[in-house]
Amino acid sequence: MFDEMYFQKEVAIDKKKRIILPSATDLTMDSKIAIARVSDVQFNLYLLERINDIVETLLEKKKSCKNKDEYLLIEEEITAIFNLIVKVSSVDKQKRIIMPEDVEFSDKVFLQGRFDHIAVFKTKEDFESFRVRQPKSKLL
Repeated sequence: MFDEMYFQKEVAIDKKKRIILPSATDLTMDSKIAIARVSDVQFNLYLLERINDIVETLLEKKKSCKNKDEYLLIEEEITAIFNLIVKVSSVDKQKRIIMPEDVEFSDKVFLQGRFDHIAVFKTKEDFESFRVRQPKSKLL
């Protein structure tokens, strides 16, 4: 599962575009991972069952909509989810997943574990650039 994990780690990506997921993820063989393209340099990994739960919740909300605007907004959210997902990959015995074949990667990617997903950046520099652009927390 991806429950409340947090890590930052550079990992190798092989010629078959496989990356090894850190042990902090607690995933098991055959776990299904939805790979969402966030930008040219970032992908997010989600448990497929989590994506299914979100879509189910939105479909239930859609059934009980009282107005057209809310209905259309929910439709747009569901469409956006499916448009972002570029691949579903199963975790293998070595705890690897295969990234999208149509994307060029160097020999390493940078992973950032977040509350409910893993962000995959094409390079550590892409991660650093992303981090600099993020707003500072008002809690710190």
